Amino acid sequence: MGQEMKKEFRSLRPASSNVSDIKAVAQEAQAKDILVFIDEIDRFSGAQQDYLLDFTETGTFDLIAATTGNPCHVLTPALVSRASIFQLEPHSLDDLRQVVGRAIAFLASHKDVDVHLDDDAMKQLTGRAGGDARRVLNALETLVLGSEPGSAISITGAMVDEVYQASPLPFDCRGDYHYDTISLHQIDAWLGSGRHPLLAGPPDPFRGGSPFHCSPHSHPRLGGYRPG
Repeated sequence: MGQEMKKEFRSLRPASSNVSDIKAVAQEAQAKDILVFIDEIDRFSGAQQDYLLDFTETGTFDLIAATTGNPCHVLTPALVSRASIFQLEPHSLDDLRQVVGRAIAFLASHKDVDVHLDDDAMKQLTGRAGGDARRVLNALETLVLGSEPGSAISITGAMVDEVYQASPLPFDCRGDYHYDTISLHQIDAWLGSGRHPLLAGPPDPFRGGSPFHCSPHSHPRLGGYRPG
C-alpha cells in the first residue's frame, strides 16, 4: 500500500490568473504542502513562466500542468528543461463508448432525459471524434440541447453526421500537425505523382483553417503553397 499524498490542491488558470495569484499560492505553500495544477499553461507569458520557474526550482510547491500544444514549442526552454513531459494519447473507441454510456446515465439521473442511440449513431459519435472525449460530449450535448425533463430522444447516425458536419475540424496552425500535414503535400508534389498536390493527402488544412494561400507565381510542383 502506498502512502496517501498529503498535499492540498490549488489550480491556476492563465486566462484569469496573473503573477500576484502565483505569488499568493507560493506564500501559502510556505506553511503547507501544495500541489498546483495549471491548465493551458502555454497561455502564461514568458515572464509569467519564468516567475513560476523560480518556485518550482526551489521546491516551494509541486507543479502539474497541461497544454494542447507541443511543450517544446509553446513553453519557455527553461521550464521545459526542468519538467518531465508525458504525452497523452487519444482515447480508444472502447473508452469513448464508456464516455457516451456515462453521459447517457448522467442525463437520465440528473436531467430526466432518456437517450437512445442506434448502432450507427454510436459508431459515428465515437469513430469521428478523433479520440477526443470532449468532441463526443459536445456532439451529444448538441443533440439533446433543449430537451424537456421526462422526454425521450432517439439519436440516429444521420443526426450525428449532421452535428459533425457543422463542427470544424481541429487544426493547429502553428503546431506539429500543421507542419506534418503540409510536409505530406509537399512530398507528394516532389515525388511527381501526377495528381494535383492540392488534392493529395488529408483535407485538414483546407477544412480546418490553415493560413496557406495559393499564388499563381508559386512553384508549380508545390501546388501554389505559400506561407501566409
